[in-house]
Amino acid sequence: MPDASAPGTDNPGAALLCVEGLCAGYSARAPIVHDLSLALRAGEIVALLGTNGAGKSTAMKAMACAIAPFAGRIVCAGTDLTGAPSWVAARAGMGYVPQRDNVFAQLTVQENFAVGARARNGRDGPDTDAVLALFPDLKPRLASRAGVLSGGMRQMVAIGRALLGAPRVLLLDEPSAGLSPLLVGRLFARLTSLRQHLPILLVEQNVRAALAIADRALVMVEGRLHLATEPDDPAVTAVLAGGLAV
Repeated sequence: MPDASAPGTDNPGAALLCVEGLCAGYSARAPIVHDLSLALRAGEIVALLGTNGAGKSTAMKAMACAIAPFAGRIVCAGTDLTGAPSWVAARAGMGYVPQRDNVFAQLTVQENFAVGARARNGRDGPDTDAVLALFPDLKPRLASRAGVLSGGMRQMVAIGRALLGAPRVLLLDEPSAGLSPLLVGRLFARLTSLRQHLPILLVEQNVRAALAIADRALVMVEGRLHLATEPDDPAVTAVLAGGLAV
């Protein structure tokens, strides 16, 4: 079992997620993600940003082993997951909440939670009471089918289910999609409270909200990592707005 070090990443020895030279997509003849390397360290939130079509969601799917990479290496908490199926990644500590279809719609909230807990693999982590303390709006809805809930509550169910798997890292793809500004604020405040115990890699089109809670910002352009910097660096918004030649 290789260690979590990965050449080309910032302070990789302390990283719980290391990605090196990732190439991924849906056809080997036309990759979407090219040579992506990044590290996610304990205690931090990293925002992975980019315009539509930049390859962010594809990169997240590959990191979570939802699709197989064409090249590169993915290491989570010391376990090499390159080419592994998604259930192996979950049992190794990779928590992943996709942008769409992120709940089992026909199952109740409680049943969704039970599915998530099956990935614990002996790790200590939050129980249902802890998740409900984080998302108290779900408490009276435990017996409700997840598919009938509002978009905001489905996001809470999806994140809660991932947390019950006692992940070592958490990948969130567009958690604010479809939410009102009030719900976005509440959700991001709760994500911030997780930072101390669980590093988060966050893909988010709500750039202002993402940068407000992020420790670092990574910007993808045309499938490649173009910028890695502090969240308050003006270059981030300049690139996203097309203010720089890329």
